[in-house]
Amino acid sequence: MSKWRSAKAFCSWLGLSPRNKISGRKLLDTRTCKVINRVATTLRLAAQAVGRTNTPLGIFYRRKTAHLGPAKATTAAARKLACLVYHLLKYKEQYREPDPVTYQLKVQKAILAKIQKQAAALGYKLLPTALVPA
Repeated sequence: MSKWRSAKAFCSWLGLSPRNKISGRKLLDTRTCKVINRVATTLRLAAQAVGRTNTPLGIFYRRKTAHLGPAKATTAAARKLACLVYHLLKYKEQYREPDPVTYQLKVQKAILAKIQKQAAALGYKLLPTALVPA
């Protein structure tokens, strides 16, 4: 893995990173580069397969599918897998699967923080409500 200086360079070599075309400080296009690479194809297939699991990567894939659509979600999940593979091979570590419940709570906290920040920008303050048992 010494051929690439970082995980970002590895993902770029695979064609999983966006190529931002910028002119006059204006973003014109953000497509991924067309690369014929068997590793990238395999990672895309693995990303689609992991999207059907109840793991943090599966949760990420489904969230991105709802947000961006299936094609871009597949590329995003494949890039995340490529970074993971790079890290595991470079540092020769064993993969430790994170807890899906902990990951889901982390995502919910980030969403709540974003909503609170937007409300504060509009001059509102969000208050938690007590859940009433049915």
